[in-house]
Amino acid sequence: MNDEGTALLPLDEERVRDIIPLAQAYEIKAMDIRSIDNKVLLQLYGHLRTEAERVAARRSITVDLGEVSNAHPAIINEALRTGLHKQLVEHGIPTIDIGSSGGHDCAVFARQDVDSVMLFIRNDGSSHNPEELMKMADFTVAANILVSFLEDAFCGVEAEGA
Repeated sequence: MNDEGTALLPLDEERVRDIIPLAQAYEIKAMDIRSIDNKVLLQLYGHLRTEAERVAARRSITVDLGEVSNAHPAIINEALRTGLHKQLVEHGIPTIDIGSSGGHDCAVFARQDVDSVMLFIRNDGSSHNPEELMKMADFTVAANILVSFLEDAFCGVEAEGA
């Protein structure tokens, strides 16, 4: 672990084979590296580039990591995050707080000093592709959580029937 709590794993040949079977014939179209600290993002990208170049030289293959989007992380509003977390707990929903430096509208708003928070709805594990699937039951739960949160945060009323 580094000072920011991010694990920097050595990317040796054996690890590459574990992660990417037949790595010499595999193409990765995109890689998403996230942190709430832009310095950590750039550090991780540098580490990835160094390791990729080392493995490429050793295996006599070409690696082109392409351009980095470098979407700067935005910090969400702590009061909104806490309020949303409270509603999740009250509804018996297991939660995990995760940082997201993706280019979500929320990040754009937060960088413009608009109080922002995000609620991620679980899905089948894949995101941002045509096969992404979210169950309507999960969507309904998330919508109810959001309504309770908005009522509690902005209307001063507890959600009825929650």
